Amino acid sequence: GTAEDVPLARALPLIFEGLRESCHPLALLARQGALRLLDEHPGAKDEVPELLPQLVAPLRAALADADDDVVRAALAVVAPVAALSK
Repeated sequence: GTAEDVPLARALPLIFEGLRESCHPLALLARQGALRLLDEHPGAKDEVPELLPQLVAPLRAALADADDDVVRAALAVVAPVAALSK
């Protein structure tokens, strides 16, 4: 399937929860999935601002994680989320 086949409102909050994952392949799936959906999903521009309340808590938790890889993964999604939330 393609990014447009993914129900963004259901998938993105779950994927953001997965940013704290450190076990592979789960960490890889969450990190690449988040970036790909933010970049490629045709509804991202409209839906991400509405989803912000559901995305903030998992993103904040990932940014505060003790694992540097988790923090880097969270930082990698901050700019795309901010760009879509203008």
